[in-house]
Amino acid sequence: MRPFTIEQLNQRTAHFLTPLATDCVSRITSADAVRFRDRLYKEGRSYKTNKDYLASCRQFFKWCKQMNYISENPFQEIVVQEQAKKKSQDEERERWSIKDLTKLFKSSEYQSKPEEFKWVTNIMLYHGLRPAEACQLRVADVRTKDGYQCFVVSEDGENQHVKTASSVRYVPIHSTLIDSGFLDYVAKRKSARCIQLFSYKPDGKWEDWSKRYCQQFGRLQTEIGMPAKARPTAYGFRHTFIDELKQAGVEESMVAQLVGHTHSSMTFGRYGKKYPIQKLVNTVEKVGGFLAQ
Repeated sequence: MRPFTIEQLNQRTAHFLTPLATDCVSRITSADAVRFRDRLYKEGRSYKTNKDYLASCRQFFKWCKQMNYISENPFQEIVVQEQAKKKSQDEERERWSIKDLTKLFKSSEYQSKPEEFKWVTNIMLYHGLRPAEACQLRVADVRTKDGYQCFVVSEDGENQHVKTASSVRYVPIHSTLIDSGFLDYVAKRKSARCIQLFSYKPDGKWEDWSKRYCQQFGRLQTEIGMPAKARPTAYGFRHTFIDELKQAGVEESMVAQLVGHTHSSMTFGRYGKKYPIQKLVNTVEKVGGFLAQ
């Protein structure tokens, strides 16, 4: 569990506990939990964030029950209802449209960016990597497996980290990157005896590999006329990759393996074997038609 995750749990449970009149968990009831949920509705967060707040509280009180501080978990049956109102513009635009991709990649501002910035952008778009996963790649994380060039997403390197155990994976490199000279870039970094594939470093309190990239990316979007809170994000490239494969009819279990998700199905999740690289190559190649260079 990362320090950032612990900080989130503290912040979300404190949001519930701090305003309460009582300081004894055994006096907290499901009515208090319902009132907290209703307060969340009024505070303007997204459905997912409200769900995460309740999940944090549910987790805290589950521990309280295990410790015999309470007999029942007041958050056990409390759920967030999907709001019927129209989604906000930024929620509607989780993925990138072809129009926005064209605007980004054809802009002079993007074209003038450093080589590594453009490679990270393409890696996310064509492979579904999280921003931090792309920025923390080492030269040694570009490997040949079963005859195909792949990215290895892992936490084997210094300060590397992944979100979950399922995040450790091989992702075949899309032909678009290979044709654009990506392997030449890798060879250049290797000959210079570089450890990291890019110059990004873990930054800030939470040692975020993608902090500097995301700041650069946000400024770029502003420069090309994509206003804040009304534009897709760098993380949206991952949503785009997933959605493209969904629209192409790719099995969810295949997509889950490529993007590092745990498959919820008992059959695929527990008993299913990993797909061979050849099948992953064919799947990755279904994501195409973008204007990234």
